[in-house]
Amino acid sequence: MKKKKITLWVLILYLLLFMITLLYNFPIFWMISTGFKSSTEIYRYPPSLLPDNFSFDNFKQAWIATPWWRYLINTIIVATIVPILRIILSAFAGYALTFKFKGSKIIFFAMLGTMMIPEETTLIAKYIIIKNLGWINTYYALIVPMIASAFSIFLFRQFYLTLPQELQDAAAIDGCTNFRYMISIGIPLSKSVSITIGLLAFIDEWNSTLWPLIVINNDKLRLVQIALKAFSDDRGTTWNQLMAACCFVTIPVLILFIILQKQFIESVASTGIKA
Repeated sequence: MKKKKITLWVLILYLLLFMITLLYNFPIFWMISTGFKSSTEIYRYPPSLLPDNFSFDNFKQAWIATPWWRYLINTIIVATIVPILRIILSAFAGYALTFKFKGSKIIFFAMLGTMMIPEETTLIAKYIIIKNLGWINTYYALIVPMIASAFSIFLFRQFYLTLPQELQDAAAIDGCTNFRYMISIGIPLSKSVSITIGLLAFIDEWNSTLWPLIVINNDKLRLVQIALKAFSDDRGTTWNQLMAACCFVTIPVLILFIILQKQFIESVASTGIKA
């Protein structure tokens, strides 16, 4: 009887998880389904889950409506360089904050405090700095302000605190400097954390809209999220083509996450909160 009750609870749990999964993935399903629908089907009431006739016309029209290759290349450049630089900067900053020195806790908590400041409140200050540096309409404006991340530094710090002190002591006895320790031991051991931070940074830059819209006026440097605005104008929004375009933008990120999800979970599990 007890075994049957346990089995029943397991089935209920799996059913609940299945329903939650459907709920979270329904927007993706609706996006893909709408991309195949005709204009009349979009405004039909009650709405249909699947199109009457699957047609790739919306995808073709969405692809030729804007120079996707140019935008994709720009986005790939930014979304690749930013994660690499963020990992390097965060790794060394996080390692430095593991040392106990005068004012180390003040610096650490001040850094964490920046995470509570809404990004919108710093836009004007960042724009003035970028303008004074002459970086408007350049890759520098899209890359440099994004390489520093308090959360990434925090994540690296928490990981380094989980490493045994004996490991660093043994390296110091062998004459290994702090820099050499980071290059040879610290960063290789933090592979899962690096992948997680890189993935999050990639997604942030891939989905970035507001900041590129402010600092980039040159059409040759625009990113993919800005391309989605091509399907909305004063006459309205072509929803079926917009959803087809959203598939172009979303699918690469989904594929990347599926490939790296194991490392992402390992990183979350390995970075416990340790003061």
